[in-house]
Amino acid sequence: MQQILALTGGESGLHFHATTATAEQVAAFSLDDIAARTRRLAPDVWSLLDGLLAADPRAVERRLTAGKATARRARERKRRPKAVDLDGDEEMQGDMAELEERSDSEEERRREAPETPGGPSLRDLAEERYQALVTIKKVVCISIMAQSTNQRCNTLQSIVGIFLHSAGTPETVVELMSRLGISLTTTSINNAVSSLSSESVTVIQQVGRTLLAAYAYDNVDIDLKHAMPTGDVLHDTLVHLTSGTLLQLDHGVTREMLACSELLWKKSKHNPKGLASDIPPTTDYIRLLDIHPEADDHPSGLLRRERFNLWVFLRDLVMHGPQYFRKFRLNLPQPESINPIPLVKSRQVPARMMDINPSTNAMNATVLEDLFKQGGVGDPLERSGVTNLGDHVVLVHGDLLTGERINSLQETRSEEATPWRRFQFVVYVLGLFHFKMACADAIWRIFIQSKQSRNCVNSQAPLWF
Repeated sequence: MQQILALTGGESGLHFHATTATAEQVAAFSLDDIAARTRRLAPDVWSLLDGLLAADPRAVERRLTAGKATARRARERKRRPKAVDLDGDEEMQGDMAELEERSDSEEERRREAPETPGGPSLRDLAEERYQALVTIKKVVCISIMAQSTNQRCNTLQSIVGIFLHSAGTPETVVELMSRLGISLTTTSINNAVSSLSSESVTVIQQVGRTLLAAYAYDNVDIDLKHAMPTGDVLHDTLVHLTSGTLLQLDHGVTREMLACSELLWKKSKHNPKGLASDIPPTTDYIRLLDIHPEADDHPSGLLRRERFNLWVFLRDLVMHGPQYFRKFRLNLPQPESINPIPLVKSRQVPARMMDINPSTNAMNATVLEDLFKQGGVGDPLERSGVTNLGDHVVLVHGDLLTGERINSLQETRSEEATPWRRFQFVVYVLGLFHFKMACADAIWRIFIQSKQSRNCVNSQAPLWF
């Protein structure tokens, strides 16, 4: 009992105050850390649970035997060719992610490699998995006892409660988990969420007021079906919302680099007072062919496109070809990179969900105003207490339809008196995924779709034929 009391003390580090919960506390949660603290402060209780959770040695042996079969099946599945993923680039990204994980994680390499005399056996892997599950059960049992002794000793229950809230778990299930001692009560969970929301508002404005943040948003459609049918007149249960996020600009971007709103407006085709000589001509697509000049003295004698096609052939052979070529997976290099952007860990701050349907130009304007309000930026003459955008531009990411809406919005508001009202500071940046989808659609229309469809006025085929 003394060891349980030691666990419930404030110095144990297992107290979680729901009313003052922070994102840092949630991110710092670690089950391994709790297990280590518990093992140190209550070693006898920890050992006792070892015996109680494995009271039948024969049952444990059966589980380990079954675990060997599971590990073998998992290893075989990893060796089989993957089915083609129809979601754009995910197939290539999945293949490369598999290669990168294999190079980054020694444990994954050991799990996927054939059993060798110097490597772990299937039984070792099964026992490792069994011990990990037992550790989780011991942490849960001890956390229930500690929280029953001192309700403030509730770190595990708090994290579980926040997870249940994020997963949209029904209130009855949450109350059941609370009575079992695994979760907080609904009231405490709501207090934690309110604290996290208040902190989020502050963090969003901290990032937005730097004027070094890009904004991204997209529509979200949720079907709110009723659990029980009612006698009321049927109505649409589909709710149209908008989600957004702030992305901190990295790679040495400064505010001075973004101070070009007036210059871009001077050269904008939407500027009613703009001079024809100031508006740059439209870039011909032929110039795209020379964006990255080709080297004439490559050792292989192949062009860059040919080298990439060679890499794709090798990747498909190794990842999806006969079983013999699987052993060459670790020898497959990364594809050739051209002016690569340095890899950094991006910081993303989710914005509050907006009850706005961005289906029209006016609603997109409302979305932008709401996002900038959350970020704490705008025109001080329009709203007090905001950081003045001044001559700075704001990058806004979205799908192609969002780009069309923003372009139309800027065109219709071009006669407004202030930069804020005409959204001249907004610079739309199309998403790479949607750009590739548009390219794939164009290739399909040109080379695959029937010739009759190429006569459509909306088709790009007349540009090529």
